[in-house]
Amino acid sequence: MADHGTRLRALWLPGCVALPVAVAVLLNALLRPRLAEHLGGIRRHHYINYRSFDGWWVFDEPTRLAHPTLTSFLELSDGAVAAAGIALAVASGILFLLVSRTRSRTQR
Repeated sequence: MADHGTRLRALWLPGCVALPVAVAVLLNALLRPRLAEHLGGIRRHHYINYRSFDGWWVFDEPTRLAHPTLTSFLELSDGAVAAAGIALAVASGILFLLVSRTRSRTQR
């Protein structure tokens, strides 16, 4: 039977991978649209093929000058935010595996 540490490690790996992707999905689905609507952004779409598209917001110059960081974040495409979440998931998964491998070697 596996010990408690092995069970926790088995749960941590999916968590390390799923959490960044979940955050990216929540950003794209909930937070970014509300922030953009609050700032008066206009939604733009770029159709990749007949089933999918990528979207972002465009702001007028006074809004960009008043909120440069926020508008820069919102002008990123949804695909870029999703790709960043996936990249972070891959990096955290690799880091988790390296740390667990290093710990198992030191415990031997």
